Amino acid sequence: MKDKRKVYLDFQIIDRCNKSPEMLKKLESIDNTYYCSVSHIEELYRAIKNAEKSNTENRNKNIELAKGLKEVLDKLCAKGILNPGNGAIEFREESIENCFNRIRKHDTIKQVYENAQRLKDSDAYSPHFSRNYYESKKIWQDIWEENIIKEEIINRNKEAQLIKVLAMCNMEKLPSSLKHLYEQLEEIYGAETAKKEINSYINAIVYIEPGIYEKIKCNFKKIEYLIECLSRILYKCGYKRDAKLNLVNSGEYDISHLIYATACDLFVTNDEKLRLRAKAIYYFIGAPVDVLSLDEYCS
Repeated sequence: MKDKRKVYLDFQIIDRCNKSPEMLKKLESIDNTYYCSVSHIEELYRAIKNAEKSNTENRNKNIELAKGLKEVLDKLCAKGILNPGNGAIEFREESIENCFNRIRKHDTIKQVYENAQRLKDSDAYSPHFSRNYYESKKIWQDIWEENIIKEEIINRNKEAQLIKVLAMCNMEKLPSSLKHLYEQLEEIYGAETAKKEINSYINAIVYIEPGIYEKIKCNFKKIEYLIECLSRILYKCGYKRDAKLNLVNSGEYDISHLIYATACDLFVTNDEKLRLRAKAIYYFIGAPVDVLSLDEYCS
């Protein structure tokens, strides 16, 4: 008997299923297992919160539509949620309500938006950025052979080495990016947890190199560090990136989806730019995840 494949769906596909019962039935008819993650629940929380804040005449309709996303996740996905683990990403048998309440308690929407704004603003001083940079690049494997990408990886590795050295000497000398991260964590979780998270981040720093996934696949923090770094490098150099702030904001959640999808066999998304970035990153690190469009998956 053929084993079921583990499938991770982009949140946009969950939204499509919410608006199209036929699509939901189609996905349910395919004999695979669908997984949702903390990132799905974060996007669910954001959708419900935004609907509740709206003052339009369609407010109640929007709230019901947002809550329908939860029903899709309940119907479609395995009864549990992919969570950060002390080692690898772990599938935790918990309800959506339980995860939702945890996310509501530690609301990160403001911080995600600020990160997106800072990333968007970085265009002004990035010497590599062009809105259409690499827009015509067809072969996503080749992006890693571009000199500016190689330079960015070298620079990131040098910066990471410096961070580790400075952390051993004096936490006060950490670069501004980490100080900003600490301030955000402190605002959400408090000072004690923020310090633990910063130390955890520093311990998770890995040397970025091709094919590294096999070495770190049992360490969630290292996977998180690696994929976030590579995502931001591609963003900085303009590879298949979005220009509008609201799309950049959603892109912050996309990075988390790319991380959690490594626990599955397939990542399915209809966002072409995200799909190509995912293919590029998984190819570079050697993660055995196939990336498909919805049509490719359903065919």
